[in-house]
Amino acid sequence: MTTTAAAPGTGGNVSPRGSGRWLAMYADAQARHPAGTLDATGRRLAPGGLITQVCRTANTVRGHLERTVLRGAGLNWTAFDVLQLVCSTGGVETRAAAAELAIAKGTLSGVADALSGRGLVQRRRLPADRRLAILEPTDTGLAFTERMQGLVRAEEAALLVRAGVDNGPLLAAVLRSLAAVPRRSRRADRAVPARSS
Repeated sequence: MTTTAAAPGTGGNVSPRGSGRWLAMYADAQARHPAGTLDATGRRLAPGGLITQVCRTANTVRGHLERTVLRGAGLNWTAFDVLQLVCSTGGVETRAAAAELAIAKGTLSGVADALSGRGLVQRRRLPADRRLAILEPTDTGLAFTERMQGLVRAEEAALLVRAGVDNGPLLAAVLRSLAAVPRRSRRADRAVPARSS
């Protein structure tokens, strides 16, 4: 069975049983207008098209979650993201964490300092290279992260229901696939040796 995701921001159904109607609406809108100017419901996309809308949607949702869930716990999204990564991996080298989360190493260092100061993570230097460190969760950090993830998931579920998205896992899979493309490209770029003149 094939499934298709609704364009972000359309509030469209992304389940298999509603995908045929969505596909027909999308095809009709795209046939009547230049590619990328309208979403499946016929509304004009913001300048820049689909990727711009994905980024704007991510920023809006992130801000909402910061205001409604994270701020009360003294976190911003970046700190929550770092904490989730550290707890889910059981420990992560700082360079790898910065790359995975697409944040600057300096940003990660400041966030790690703040989380460490709260007793949520600990920084362990690597004996082989003292410049490198592993961020590891504390027991307090693991319990705190589990509680915060529950609150974030509940608000996320409420947002998806209000947006009319009844297949969050499919939407997440589509977004993960989209994010994987530039990551693969960056890895391939690093793997190609520089040409000598």
